[in-house]
Amino acid sequence: MAKETVKNSTDAAHEADAKEGSPKEEKKATENKTTKKAPKSKKAVKKAAATKKKNKGNASKGETTGAVESQPSTEKKTPTAKKSSTKNEAEKADTDAKVKAEEEARIKAEEEAKIKAEEEARIKAEEEAKAKAEEEARIKAEEEAKAKAEEEARIKAEEEAKAKAEEEARIKAEEEAKAKAEEEARVKAEEEAKAKAEEEARIKAEEEAKIKAEEEARIKAEEEAKAKAEEEARIKAEEEAKIKAEEEAKRQAELDAKKKSEAAARRQAAEAARVKTEEEAKRQADETKNIQIAAKKKASLKKLIIAACTFGVFVLVLISASASNSSNYYITVKKHSTLIYKGIFSPTGKDLILKVPSAIALDTVKASYTLQDVKPLFFDHHMAEAAVLQTVTGVPDFPSVIASYEAAVEYAPGPAELNEALKQLEAAKDVYKAIQ
Repeated sequence: MAKETVKNSTDAAHEADAKEGSPKEEKKATENKTTKKAPKSKKAVKKAAATKKKNKGNASKGETTGAVESQPSTEKKTPTAKKSSTKNEAEKADTDAKVKAEEEARIKAEEEAKIKAEEEARIKAEEEAKAKAEEEARIKAEEEAKAKAEEEARIKAEEEAKAKAEEEARIKAEEEAKAKAEEEARVKAEEEAKAKAEEEARIKAEEEAKIKAEEEARIKAEEEAKAKAEEEARIKAEEEAKIKAEEEAKRQAELDAKKKSEAAARRQAAEAARVKTEEEAKRQADETKNIQIAAKKKASLKKLIIAACTFGVFVLVLISASASNSSNYYITVKKHSTLIYKGIFSPTGKDLILKVPSAIALDTVKASYTLQDVKPLFFDHHMAEAAVLQTVTGVPDFPSVIASYEAAVEYAPGPAELNEALKQLEAAKDVYKAIQ
């Protein structure tokens, strides 16, 4: 009975401890739930408790065995001592049994409290999970109901708007002009949509071939630009050639006019000199006759007649020198050019008629040259000029080329040079006709 009483009291104490520890276990279970760790199963808890109990039982058994083994030492004691010892051993055994029972009760109470706490935590966790699931289901149901209500309201609003629009469309349909405009707008919108779709398809197709198209366009643009540049160069060359030809014609006309004027002046001067000479001769004859008649009376007149004759001779010499100078040519060689002059109807006057952009080495240096002497210089210059004009980039200035060959023909010093200049002239004219 004493053992049972002690056991019951021990069990009661352990139950109280278990109840006090229950909040802690609940807190621990709550923390396990917060960290989303599932509680241990009952089987695992029972297994751990059994193992712990078995280990403690083995320990108690060892202590009991030790106590039994120590008894032989008391066998030699006196009966009184033996009886006292037996009583002590019994009390010790009772105490050990009581301690063991209390320990087992405590362990059992702790295990049961732990199991109970874990069960309560599990149940609580399940209830909270269930409550949460129910809350989520409720919220979801409310949201679905709300969405359904909103959808129904939207459908209703759309149907009302559609009915209103149909009514307005019916009213508008009664107006013929407005209906026609709406129909045209609809057709136009459809055409624009169709055109937009076609444009998008076309753009997509063009993007795939864009590189090729751009390359072809670039090549075509370059060719057109090149053709345009060549055409502009040709037009410019023609205009420059035309201007140059006009200037050359003008210069030639001026030279011809000058030559005619000089020839007329020479003829006029010669005629004036001839008339003057004849008059002077007649006058001299008259004077000579008068002198012969009145030789003795007018001796002083003889000197006057001699002076007049001397002046006439001087005039004749001057006219002759001027006429001779107009057929002379003069050459001045500088460091980087050669200047060719032609004499005018003046004893010493001259005009520049050609400037060669290089210093020419003359075989013979003279005070003046004849036309035949300077013809090779003119010929070589014009032939070289025509050759240079044909080596320019683009279309050559063929009018200028032809003018240079014509000038070379005019100043050809011999038959071979003349044939060469004529051959080149005909070739230039043929090419010029071909590109026109």
